[in-house]
Amino acid sequence: MEGIGKAFYPHELLRTDFNQIHEEAKRQEKIHPFNTGEFEIAKNVYRFFDGIVIPSILKSDWVFESAQQFAENYALAYFHTLRLIGEQTVNWQNRLLKLKDKVLDLLARFSQAGRAPKQISTDLAKASDFVNLLFWANLTNDEKLEANELHKETIDHEDLHLTLTLRNIGDVYEMGLPRVFFVIKRAMKENKGLEGSKSDKILLPPSDYIDWFVNQSNESHDLFPIVGNATNRQFFKVARNVRGHHRGLKWDRESNLVILEDLEEKIAVHIHDFSQKHRLLDYLCTYGMRAILAAFCERDQGKAAMRIYMEYEKLFPPGFPSGEGRGFKPYSI
Repeated sequence: MEGIGKAFYPHELLRTDFNQIHEEAKRQEKIHPFNTGEFEIAKNVYRFFDGIVIPSILKSDWVFESAQQFAENYALAYFHTLRLIGEQTVNWQNRLLKLKDKVLDLLARFSQAGRAPKQISTDLAKASDFVNLLFWANLTNDEKLEANELHKETIDHEDLHLTLTLRNIGDVYEMGLPRVFFVIKRAMKENKGLEGSKSDKILLPPSDYIDWFVNQSNESHDLFPIVGNATNRQFFKVARNVRGHHRGLKWDRESNLVILEDLEEKIAVHIHDFSQKHRLLDYLCTYGMRAILAAFCERDQGKAAMRIYMEYEKLFPPGFPSGEGRGFKPYSI
């Protein structure tokens, strides 16, 4: 992929990356029926940033100032968080794909030998559930050993992957959400004709931004399904707390429920819902960050834009379409 971006300016590449929100949401809907409706939520996130945030940064000096602060003072810390998240997530995702291939291979072989149903549904809540499909009474000792070893491997991966997902949710909520909302808040105020305040000049905790957003919006707002409804607000707050708590999460394998309990609240969500909430937060924070930087770079078109874009490229592993070595067309300065 080396040099793929050298014909494009940073803002054009960032805008292309922001547009990928549609493809990611479509991909998720194809992966599992539970994810139906996710594309609509992602489209709304896109519509909000494309219709409100980006135009406000381009037209309003006051909103541009917030994007400038984001790019020059706040983005780098979030980038560092995302780089660590990305490296770990890619590693565990690759392991998951290999495990799924091993599970599918085992089921295919066992099915042909009469050790599993002829027609096998691979729509499993989790990979380790494959053991429930096997005709254990028909298995040889070697086949039982193979199935049990693979089962142990999938269980180990699922336990660690859940912990990694919880860490990612907590980190993006704590580091990404307030930084993105630092710009969103001004863009919404500009769009509504609201007065600025002292709090607009400082980076606030995530809960402050969410409380402000809820007071300024309703269920029709494009971002409401992610951070407006009470269920998600409670989930993200508790997940962030549990991520840093010594007790950690609990995992009920029989019911496929992830149990999160902090000092005040206890919630349980299905594993699919747990993963989807992580993606929704990513649509808002990570894809929103791309939109903000795209608008900032388009208006700045100088050293600051090129500097932050070079840091942005480090987010992606080598070989990724938006990865290291993509390059960009420098602005004339």
